[in-house]
Amino acid sequence: MNSKDLICGISDVPLTEKGIGQAKKSADLLLQKISTGELPPVTDIISSPLIRAKQTAAIIAEKLNLKITEDKRLTEQDYGSFEGKSRFDPEYRKARTQFAVRYPGGESALDTAARVYPLLDELKKRNDGGHYLLATHGGTYRIIITYFKDMTNSEYAEFRALNCDFYSFLL
Repeated sequence: MNSKDLICGISDVPLTEKGIGQAKKSADLLLQKISTGELPPVTDIISSPLIRAKQTAAIIAEKLNLKITEDKRLTEQDYGSFEGKSRFDPEYRKARTQFAVRYPGGESALDTAARVYPLLDELKKRNDGGHYLLATHGGTYRIIITYFKDMTNSEYAEFRALNCDFYSFLL
């Protein structure tokens, strides 16, 4: 979520100083959890090509001494005409509940799932013992969650990932 609560979607905006600080704290926490054995070591970092995700990935990659692979399938959902509007816009809030309907000029949640699920399938098929860190966005992350667990429509529409938070799933 950005400091002005605006819908960024595919808008390619950099992290703010606050966002950079959040990414650094997240990298430190991730390294701590790895060093205590709470999480396995990350073997691969895969990032959305949008600058805010790449900046976050770079901060984490430096801490973990890893390289980053970009994958456009992790790009945030295209919110079309809602880009740059308030997250609290009543029309946007209503549109969020219509998963098969494209945002005007953008993508539907199903469109986003159609590009994200194949990436997850590929990672699963690797069966190489890898532990992947995906640097992505809130809307894309909502889709990733649905790959691993069922969510009701209202759970899906209301879910908000915290900035620079990380979640662990088994492929």
